[in-house]
Amino acid sequence: MMNNRDKLGYFELASKPILEIKEMFQVKADGFKEEEASQIRAEYGDNEIDYGTEKSLWRYIFEAYFTPFTLVLLSLALISFLTDYVFVEAAEREILGPIIIVVLIILSGTMSLIQTIRSNQSVEALESMVEVTSAVNREGQYQEIRTEDIVIGDLVRLKAGDMIPADIRLLNSKDLFVSQTSLTGESHPVEKRALDEIAEPTSETDYATLVFTGSEVVSGVGEGVVVRTGNNTLFGGIADAFANEPIKTSFDEGIEKTSLLLIRFMGLMAVIVILINGLTKGDWLQALLFGIS
Repeated sequence: MMNNRDKLGYFELASKPILEIKEMFQVKADGFKEEEASQIRAEYGDNEIDYGTEKSLWRYIFEAYFTPFTLVLLSLALISFLTDYVFVEAAEREILGPIIIVVLIILSGTMSLIQTIRSNQSVEALESMVEVTSAVNREGQYQEIRTEDIVIGDLVRLKAGDMIPADIRLLNSKDLFVSQTSLTGESHPVEKRALDEIAEPTSETDYATLVFTGSEVVSGVGEGVVVRTGNNTLFGGIADAFANEPIKTSFDEGIEKTSLLLIRFMGLMAVIVILINGLTKGDWLQALLFGIS
């Protein structure tokens, strides 16, 4: 269900008067009751960011067995099968080479699949052991609740060392400095002020009256109202943009470059060998088979 507060951009969230923000987000001095928070959570979802890392078992199997390098090996196995078994006399047929290559591909893919599954299980086990909480005003008192259970309109208290659990409009602050490295890459903390006057639109992270998911309180204290949660946060938008474009490691890039180099080299050498054999011996069929092998 869409309402006016859902349509607000970060400039409006940062520049509107505090009383108007409280009214729009139905902020209560004593905080929400658990029943009210549950209703809001049912409408907007849990305060969790989807990083797009969930994959099916078939996806893991495909990625394990069909890498650029294994595709090169499969090509070599096919060529070896054609030149050593299909296009030769029965007495000269040899199939051991293609079998060895296929077995190596299966062993390599299986090891990669097992390692991937084990690493994912380890990550899930670690995540289940770590529970991040925040000081939220619920039923008249501030209490530590799970970050995932925070809802829009909650009052959150911030202090040094806290991770910002959602996008928050500050209601009051004192010497509040926040590290926004995860958002901007800048190592120096920036000061956030609840009563700062916002004159014109700038970069979202420059708004002094807003703090964002993924940031960390370096010093000072503050209190604010949650205005965006989960994938609707600034950090969630960044994660969503990269969800379908996974970042490749330097190892992955190295494997791909090596595979492409091998493919180019094979293609070039095959053409050269075919031309030399065909021109010198005149038997183009034999030259083709020799060049491919």
